[in-house]
Amino acid sequence: MSLVLTLSRLFRNELGMSFHQWRTQLRLHHALVLLSGGHSVAATAHACGRSNASAFIQVFTSAIGQTPGRYQHHLRHRAKGRPNRPRSHCAPTSTA
Repeated sequence: MSLVLTLSRLFRNELGMSFHQWRTQLRLHHALVLLSGGHSVAATAHACGRSNASAFIQVFTSAIGQTPGRYQHHLRHRAKGRPNRPRSHCAPTSTA
């Protein structure tokens, strides 16, 4: 039990978040990469450790502010040079 508390304390002290929060952030980052690469929502959900797409969609939407499908839609329209409606705070930006 003391090892668990020590690791928990280290995570919070070093990263400013719990292990659970860190793991969720890591999974969301992985999801953004997969979705921007054209993977389906279901395949992305599975690759990010979710047993079903519904649970993944709920977590993704809560954290990112839009559904995974809407995120992909925005990416496709930006790639085609179409004007975009209000951008999500998580949409990739060009550094060029």
